[in-house]
Amino acid sequence: LAAIIPCFEIGLVWNTGYRLDTVSVGLTISQFGISCFRATLCLLLPRRPDVYHDGQIVDRERTVSAMERLTFSWVDNLLNHAVANEGLEIDDLPKMPFNTRSETLHTHLDRMRGSRALWRSLVVAHQNSLILQSSLSMIICVLSFGPQAAMYGILTSLENRYSNPDLNPKDANEAWAWVFGLGTVLILSSSIESWLWWIIYAKLWIPIYEGLSALVFAKSMRCKDIKQLVSLEEKEGDDHDADKMQQDVVSQSPINLASVDSKRIADFVMFSYLIPSSVIRLLIGGVFLVHLIGWPSLLAGVATALLVAPMNAYLTKNYSTAQEEYMKASDKRMGAVGEVLHGIRQIKFAALEQQWQDRIKEKRRAELGLLWQTSLYT
Repeated sequence: LAAIIPCFEIGLVWNTGYRLDTVSVGLTISQFGISCFRATLCLLLPRRPDVYHDGQIVDRERTVSAMERLTFSWVDNLLNHAVANEGLEIDDLPKMPFNTRSETLHTHLDRMRGSRALWRSLVVAHQNSLILQSSLSMIICVLSFGPQAAMYGILTSLENRYSNPDLNPKDANEAWAWVFGLGTVLILSSSIESWLWWIIYAKLWIPIYEGLSALVFAKSMRCKDIKQLVSLEEKEGDDHDADKMQQDVVSQSPINLASVDSKRIADFVMFSYLIPSSVIRLLIGGVFLVHLIGWPSLLAGVATALLVAPMNAYLTKNYSTAQEEYMKASDKRMGAVGEVLHGIRQIKFAALEQQWQDRIKEKRRAELGLLWQTSLYT
């Protein structure tokens, strides 16, 4: 702020036509230089000393200076250690900060939940990160059309220069203004996009995935583990009923909920910003197309997209059905593998290894067939 104010003062004085003397100019430049130097020193000061938890250093994101945090350079020591030792061990990684540990996330999410639905509690618990994600995505939507607009301005300026040689020198420099604007937009777009992806992964995906996994395992610890014994002859005689019963059991498996369903929810939150941003991009793109090619051409393009929409809907519906069947087959195969692991002693005692191996292979073949069917629609 102290560096920006002298710039405004010089601009105001220059616009009024008043000329500063040498002493005033020297003092203003000195004030500007000292302010920039002080701002640089403030950016280089560490925020706090290193924090330790259970004898290990905590992630240094909020420990380093603002410059290191903005440039993501606080992980340089860890990367250098990985290069020097040709890999990383689990003990080499720093401890998670307090607000991203599973215990903290579980307590916070459980407190936010109350009588709310789970999705509402997730929105309330991570509302600040969601708002920041939406704001940055909107800014990126606008900046994504900056390079095209700048190129259009550059080409228009060059055409005007060659079509009108007696152009005003100020108008002739318009192309240079568009060039600098293009570079500025590219830098801003790249920086904000990196910031957005950092928010998506570090502030949304990881906390939501960890919090939901902690809720699932905490709930599983309070549930009763009830197993129903079914003879192998009954299973072989009625595979359909056995698979249906196994699917009912597996569908509520804590491992599936933690590893599959929690990840799906986190993935949806991670890419949910694409829904409003796509609409905004379409609107901005439509405005540019109307300006460039007019309404008839734009309506022709929209009509073509509408004609292709039924085929797209058909493929999407079939893909969703195939994906659902594939996930059911995957759950059945995982249930069979889990059943073998739980009863491996009894299976080896009764010499039933080959029967169980054939059964798992059959489920795996069905899973691969559905996976191939799913890939046909992608």
